[in-house]
Amino acid sequence: MSDSSLSRRQLFPTLFAGAATAAALSLGLSESAQAQPKVSQAIAKYQDHPNGDNKCSLCQFFQGPSSCQLVEGTISADGWCSFFSKKA
Repeated sequence: MSDSSLSRRQLFPTLFAGAATAAALSLGLSESAQAQPKVSQAIAKYQDHPNGDNKCSLCQFFQGPSSCQLVEGTISADGWCSFFSKKA
């Protein structure tokens, strides 16, 4: 074996580091691929008043003071849409 070749002891950490880097990049790409555009208020069946006791301010997707992670446009805290999901 010449001095320029890698031993298994030297090779495994290099391969492990490469695999870890590839996994991290893959994770980053899959997270950005999961980011989806918001839907229109019409598609979400948004209304600017509550549906019974359910309203946007109680939804896990609401981002105060007036936006939503899923629905585009200005969202009222007292509004409601078909994506309503009560905060845990």
